[in-house]
Amino acid sequence: MQSNVNYILEEIIGEGAMAIVYKARHRDLDSLHAIKKLKIQDFDVQKRLIQEGRLLANIRHPNILSVTDLVKLEGTPSLVMEFIQGPSLASLLSRFEINEKQTDALARGIMKGVMAAHKQGLIHRDLKPGNILIDIVDGVVVPKVADFGLAKILDANEQAFSFCGTPEYLAPEILEEKGHAFPVD
Repeated sequence: MQSNVNYILEEIIGEGAMAIVYKARHRDLDSLHAIKKLKIQDFDVQKRLIQEGRLLANIRHPNILSVTDLVKLEGTPSLVMEFIQGPSLASLLSRFEINEKQTDALARGIMKGVMAAHKQGLIHRDLKPGNILIDIVDGVVVPKVADFGLAKILDANEQAFSFCGTPEYLAPEILEEKGHAFPVD
């Protein structure tokens, strides 16, 4: 990891329980990036962030947010990622109503990204509209699966079921596996 950072943090573009995401500019290249910096100084959380970076640095897919570097900001491990100008899917859905054709296109892109992760043995475990970023590439809307902080690597004999993630977006079989009740519409 670098201790000398070549990025200027311009503004906060997102914040969760464990990390803050900044819009950042590379000092020499003048290119835009997103940097995810941990808010929690905990060894296990830092280890998980580094694991997230390793996993995503080796997956190149148009529907997965790319991680390009791991740096230290103020002594804290931080991921350098591609910068996406657009909103999250959660933000998009709160402001606009999308039609069936648009829904289908978004769902297909998300599924392609998740499938690419699964081919690498990676299970997201917190897939929700807030973790899908919307990019525009050559005039086409491209969903990008982001935030693999709770991801798990599966070996051939392991099941993905683990009570981890945002409860409202957990698969019912995970809740059933752990004996939790879940609301049915």
